[in-house]
Amino acid sequence: MSPTDALPSAEAAVSTVPTATTATIRREVRLVRRTGDAPTRRHRWACSIDPRPDGLDVRIAAPEGLEDADLERPAAQLHDALLRQLPRMLHRDARSEVGIVRTETEAGVSSKTYALTTCAEVVVTLDEHLWPEPAAPWRGTCSPADLDRDLPVVLGPSAVLSLASGALEMPDDPFGTEKSAVPSWLSVDTGHRSPYPPHDCPPEITGSGPLPATIAWWAAHTEHWMRPMRTTRASRGQYRVRAALPSVADRPPRLWVESLVSLDTLGRYWHASLSVERDGGRWWLTRPLSVQIRAGDLLRSAVGQIEPPRPAMDHDPIDGESFGWAPGLLTARTAGELGVRSRPR
Repeated sequence: MSPTDALPSAEAAVSTVPTATTATIRREVRLVRRTGDAPTRRHRWACSIDPRPDGLDVRIAAPEGLEDADLERPAAQLHDALLRQLPRMLHRDARSEVGIVRTETEAGVSSKTYALTTCAEVVVTLDEHLWPEPAAPWRGTCSPADLDRDLPVVLGPSAVLSLASGALEMPDDPFGTEKSAVPSWLSVDTGHRSPYPPHDCPPEITGSGPLPATIAWWAAHTEHWMRPMRTTRASRGQYRVRAALPSVADRPPRLWVESLVSLDTLGRYWHASLSVERDGGRWWLTRPLSVQIRAGDLLRSAVGQIEPPRPAMDHDPIDGESFGWAPGLLTARTAGELGVRSRPR
């Protein structure tokens, strides 16, 4: 019997059964998570949400269900498969997670299972099934001394998502009122739909009612309730980024900006994770880089689309993770223009 045949019935992507009519929305999540070589961590939480004319009444609730789904076996298999594919240097940044999200509304009960693998803020796998096979693109590591400063720069989906978020949410001029705009060829749809099921807001909250968007966001992101509110960003949206740029041929070698993490509240300084694409794969740069860029400027340097939008992650050191969709973009910048040097100063 294959692992898929052994899945419990709770793994159905969406199952709906009638329930009593009520305005209360109940969300329950159970997940199993591994990071690097650390021990397995198991999380469960639930909340009850009552929409009201002036907002939401949100209460922490005791988890009651989701015991039938077998998460332990797929969690172990997924993490082992991820670590086998990654260079040893990246093991500490590898994360795997399998979970099930149950949402109960007046329309019925929906249950969604998912599997997620990430590495250094790059989404490797995000699937609605518990038993996917991760496909990490990195074959090994390379030294900055081997880097060609003339390599063209590619922005990976997570980097594009972070840049688009930064251009929308962070002021380009701290003393002005204008924010750096995204290029005209880049469309960014904001909302509360997320490729990551625990962050997906129930449609009953995000519909045509009078509820403020910020209230809906906090209802979906219960794992953020214990954090300081908005200490770095004005808002954290679930963004779907699209680019009206021509597709470009696959012509490595190239330097990939895999992800960007903002290091300040103005969107000027970023921590960049980099890899070099060559020989049929990507090779992780052993030394990360801090770059000084403006989000809008780097986005405007894009000249073509490497890949269509796919799940991506925007990570903020304080506000945590936000998931969305973004394409991979080829820019007119080179590694030297980005500030990447073959040797340290």
